[in-house]
Amino acid sequence: MFLKKSSFSPGPLDEYRQKSSFDSKKMKLFLEGEERLAFKDYIFKTLESDPIFTKDLDRPSLEKYREQTFLRSKRLFEYDFLPEDELMENPWKANTYIECLAMYDLSLLGKYQLNVQMFGGTISRSGSKHHAEIAKQCYNFEIFGCFALTELSHGSNTKAMRTTAHYDPKTQVNTSL
Repeated sequence: MFLKKSSFSPGPLDEYRQKSSFDSKKMKLFLEGEERLAFKDYIFKTLESDPIFTKDLDRPSLEKYREQTFLRSKRLFEYDFLPEDELMENPWKANTYIECLAMYDLSLLGKYQLNVQMFGGTISRSGSKHHAEIAKQCYNFEIFGCFALTELSHGSNTKAMRTTAHYDPKTQVNTSL
C-alpha cells in the first residue's frame, strides 16, 4: 500500500495536518489513488536525488536560468519517465507527469512540452519516413524544436493569423504572404 511505502516528506504544513480532524494521507490516497501517488512519488524522488534539479536560493541570471532549464529538459529525456508504450497503456500518466513538472518549474514544463508535444508530435504525425527520423532525433534529444510566431497584431490567437507560408521548390525558400 502506498501509505506505508511513501515517506510523505515533512513540510511546513505538518503542524496543521496534525491538528486536522481527518487523516490527510488517507484523503490524498482517496483523491488521487495509489498508482498516481506512486508515480508522482517516483518522479519527485528521482528529481530530488539528481543535483541538476537542485535549486539555488539565489535567483540565477536569465542566461544561467535558461541554461539550467535546457539541461534539466535534456535530463528529463534521459529519465524517460513516460515511455510511449506506457503512455498508451496508462494515458492518465501524461497529466500526472505534466502536473509534476508544473509543480517543479513551469519554464521546464514549457520547454519540455514545446519539444515533445508541439515540435516532436507535429513532426511524428506528418507521416513520412523522413519525418519519423526527425521525430526520433527529437525524442532522443539530438535536436530541439522551437515555435516562432511573427505576425504582428494577432496577439496569441494563432488560428486568426492571416499570414501563410509558401514553399518554392525551385529556390527551396519559404515565403510568406
